[in-house]
Amino acid sequence: MVSFIIPVFNIPEECIARCIGSVWNQNCSDWEAILVDDGSTEQNASFCDECAKRDTRIRVIHQPNKGVSAARNAALDIVRGEWVVFLDADDCIHPELCSKIDHFLITEAEIVFFGYTIIRGAENYPSGLPVSTDRKELEKLVLDAKANESKEYAAGTVCGKAYARTLISQNGLRFNQRLKLAEDGLFALEAIQKSTRCVIVQEHLYYYICRPQSASAENSYRSDAAEQIQGTVKAFNLAFDSLVDKQELRIYYLNFQLFLCSTYMKQGPFHAEAGLSVAGRWRACKNSITEDIFWTIYDHNIARQAKLKQ
Repeated sequence: MVSFIIPVFNIPEECIARCIGSVWNQNCSDWEAILVDDGSTEQNASFCDECAKRDTRIRVIHQPNKGVSAARNAALDIVRGEWVVFLDADDCIHPELCSKIDHFLITEAEIVFFGYTIIRGAENYPSGLPVSTDRKELEKLVLDAKANESKEYAAGTVCGKAYARTLISQNGLRFNQRLKLAEDGLFALEAIQKSTRCVIVQEHLYYYICRPQSASAENSYRSDAAEQIQGTVKAFNLAFDSLVDKQELRIYYLNFQLFLCSTYMKQGPFHAEAGLSVAGRWRACKNSITEDIFWTIYDHNIARQAKLKQ
């Protein structure tokens, strides 16, 4: 059985209907869907309850708004399926996704990678797919995709793949609820690190639908940008230090760290809502060298260099 985990937070009803409809349209019936109402509007919450009344394979969790990571974690606590697929409420899936994944139950695979089609307005194009199931290559793709803000490769997010429930439960894998940036990449990286066998389906079974509201949210102003991104840096430092192939992946991780620095600038002092003049932005840029986020990155890389020289 495949368990679909679908966080819901103030999504247009037509988007949720399209998402749930794509689950209902699966060509096999052995699935469950867990809708997590993460403090949504009453309209969203009611729609989720109506779906559950219509089909007993759908369950609903209602909780105060805690963020997408907490929503996914709440669903992970109650999943029943052998496979877990994370599905965003404004996306949808191919009718044959379940049957394609179930085929790999007998192979003892723990992560199944498949591509997704990116839909942006009237345009759509396929994501890239990993060409190798080598752990190092997959870890490299996660870091590279996150560093370049790229959705072109399915490796950089939890979408576009299915996880064996045993992999998640036996390794205690959960989303870091303190992170507001790249939390899905951290989960993907840790899952790859713990896995023993990955497989690739050379088909695009997930439809990633780009909405203007999602793009604007990603670029919104954060008054706590430094604190949020420093937390992301620290969490990824711990994950990176646990990688077997960290020396060969170091340049990719450094690029990701630099991406976090630039994100801090864009969401913090350089954002229009920060209200700074051009001169003020550059002063903030200069002063930010003393911010903990930069020293966290600097100390991590200096420490690694010292270990390599020993």
